[in-house]
Amino acid sequence: MEGTETILFFAAIILLPQYFPILAYAFAGLTLMSALAWVTLAWHAFRDKLEESD
Repeated sequence: MEGTETILFFAAIILLPQYFPILAYAFAGLTLMSALAWVTLAWHAFRDKLEESD
């Protein structure tokens, strides 16, 4: 998750505290998906660089 999405989620948590558990799990899931996407992107980028140098 990037900065804007984080601010929006925190604002939603402040404005809708009764939905905190749902929003927290959604935020955690989206953060995990974002992290996995970045790791996958880096994996492919570095793998391609290594194949080019061989």
